[in-house]
Amino acid sequence: MKLVFRQLRSLLALVVMLTASVNAHALLFNIDPSRSSVTFVPSDILICDVNGECPELPSPQTFSLSGTLDYQWRRWEIQGAWVETVVITPVNVDSNGAELLDFLFPLVSAYVDPDGFSGPHFCRFSTGYCATNPFLTSTYIGFLDGDTLRLEGKEPLNYYEFFRFSVVAQAVGINSVPAPGTLFCLLPGFVALMVMGRRQRLPTAGLA
Repeated sequence: MKLVFRQLRSLLALVVMLTASVNAHALLFNIDPSRSSVTFVPSDILICDVNGECPELPSPQTFSLSGTLDYQWRRWEIQGAWVETVVITPVNVDSNGAELLDFLFPLVSAYVDPDGFSGPHFCRFSTGYCATNPFLTSTYIGFLDGDTLRLEGKEPLNYYEFFRFSVVAQAVGINSVPAPGTLFCLLPGFVALMVMGRRQRLPTAGLA
C-alpha cells in the first residue's frame, strides 16, 4: 500500500510540474464579443467617370469578433541576440461576416518590450520586407494585464483597403498539450522522483 502511495505521490508531483510549466507559456483566452470587433476600411480614392460624375465612397463596415485565442510566450535567438516574443494563434475565431470580405484573423507574432508587445517581431531585425512593403505589412500592439489580453492590429487587404481589429479577451485556462521541449526538460525530474522512491524501498542493514 505504501508503494502505491509513493507512486501516486510521484505522479502527482509530475502533474504539478507540467501544469506550472504549461501555465507559464501557453494560455487560452475567450474573446469578449461585446468589446471586440473588426472594421473593414475601404479605399478613399475617388474615381469619377468621363462625365464628371463621382460615386459615393463606401462606408467602413464593423463586425463583432468572438471565439478563442491561444497565447504563447517564446524566447528566440535571432542574429546572435536573445529576444522574447508572443505568438497568438486563432483557435476558432468567428468574425461574424467579415470573412465574406476576405478577413482572416492573423497569426500574431510580436516582440515583447516593457510596455507590452508589438509586431510583427521580424520587422525589428529586417531591413528589407518591412521597409519596402509598409502598405502590405500587418501590424499589432497589445499587452497582457493579469488575465485580460488586449490586442489591436491592422491587416491589409491590398494597397488601398485594410481591416482594423480590436480584441479584449479573458483567460479561461491553460493549453492542455505541453510542447515536446517542455516534456523533455521535465523528464530528468520525473526520473529523479522514481529513483528517490526506489531508494526508500531498499532494506536497511541491521546494526552489528
